[in-house]
Amino acid sequence: MKVLIGMTRSDTIVSGSFKHICQIGEKFRDEGAEVVYAIGGDGEAIDKLRESGFKVHALTDLKER
Repeated sequence: MKVLIGMTRSDTIVSGSFKHICQIGEKFRDEGAEVVYAIGGDGEAIDKLRESGFKVHALTDLKER
């Protein structure tokens, strides 16, 4: 199974939404799924996910207004 998880902002790692997508990704990966993230911007959330071994597509044109 392949799972794509998205989030519009990557500039914070302390938000509840970031914590939730991390937990969801870990759970799917533990169950054997290939997990890929699509994250807006180019912030530290992207680095954290990559450090955790996830494939991440940085959507750099998706920026906060």
